[in-house]
Amino acid sequence: MGKIFICTVLFVFSFSFSYGSGNPGSNNNNDSLNNTASDRLNNDHGIDSATKNPDSQSTDTNLNRSTDVTIITEPLEAAVVFNDSVIGLSPVIVKDVSVGKHTLILKKKGYYMRKIGLQIDSSVTFRFVLNRPGSIFFTSEPAGAQVYIDERSAGKTPFLDSIIKPGEYNIRVETSGFKPVERKINVSSGRSDTLKFLLEPSVAVSDTIESVQNTEEKNGKKIKTIVVASAFALFGLVLLFIESFGQK
Repeated sequence: MGKIFICTVLFVFSFSFSYGSGNPGSNNNNDSLNNTASDRLNNDHGIDSATKNPDSQSTDTNLNRSTDVTIITEPLEAAVVFNDSVIGLSPVIVKDVSVGKHTLILKKKGYYMRKIGLQIDSSVTFRFVLNRPGSIFFTSEPAGAQVYIDERSAGKTPFLDSIIKPGEYNIRVETSGFKPVERKINVSSGRSDTLKFLLEPSVAVSDTIESVQNTEEKNGKKIKTIVVASAFALFGLVLLFIESFGQK
């Protein structure tokens, strides 16, 4: 009887142990939780790496973008140098230009060269005007006055500069004993301008001139008086001579 009881207890204990350790549902639940946590970490990491530099994708796209740029000049047939490469004579179309900053140089004989920095974002047409030298001719009264262009000594009147860059300049003309004259001029592309400067005497010179004129006037009056007196004296001598000759 005791042996039967002990065998029954051992059988029940072994059955319960095998059931608990062989239950697949418990392990599957743990694996599911672990996998979910692992997937969430991996997904978070993936999102972080994609959004770490949100501009990287757009930047790469911009670097790969290209467009066409049309260059037109006035006058036509100017040499076009784009990023140190000679493209041809305007008007020209520069193909496959990458988006960003570029350098443009325009050249034509008889005209001033232009160098321009460009920001290209899309297909665009640029129009540029090239300038020719202008010319200026200055005269003054009195002549021989010193000419200054933007405070730089340029020469004396009559003064000619046949190659001057278009733009605004400050002109000053001066000479000793006269008030300086200043003017602003605007030199246009390919245009010739002639200017005459009338210089007024300074105050000291004016006083000197007036003093000289007064002195000359006084001297003139004296001379006239002497001439008149001499004429009367000569006339008296002639009358005396005639009278003496008649008495003889």
